[in-house]
Amino acid sequence: MSAFGALSLQGKFDSTTYQVSLGQRYTSVNYHPDPIGDLVFNGVAGAIDRSNRADTMQADFSTPLGESHTLRYGLYASSEHPISNSVSQVFPGDADGNQTSAVPITIVDNAPHITAKTYGIYLQDQ
Repeated sequence: MSAFGALSLQGKFDSTTYQVSLGQRYTSVNYHPDPIGDLVFNGVAGAIDRSNRADTMQADFSTPLGESHTLRYGLYASSEHPISNSVSQVFPGDADGNQTSAVPITIVDNAPHITAKTYGIYLQDQ
């Protein structure tokens, strides 16, 4: 699933023009196998739950400075929150890869929950 949205405001304050935008994006993948069929025929049955939410803000400004210069400036900020959780069932095996038991073992692979942030600013004399 993927979803996104953006909200923007554009206007003028005195001689400065501006545009401010907020956005959000969300994506997810959820896979849940046939635990018995996948385990017997493929040797592994893995359930995967992943998602990512990103929140963004961008602001751009333009201010005339006399007749020959325009000051342009702005900023950008984003924050992303990825989540990755996997649970797999496998049959145990020996060093040669031979199955050693009919009782599956469960392997949990949950990534630590992190937040990735990006910031940027710019200033330009045109």
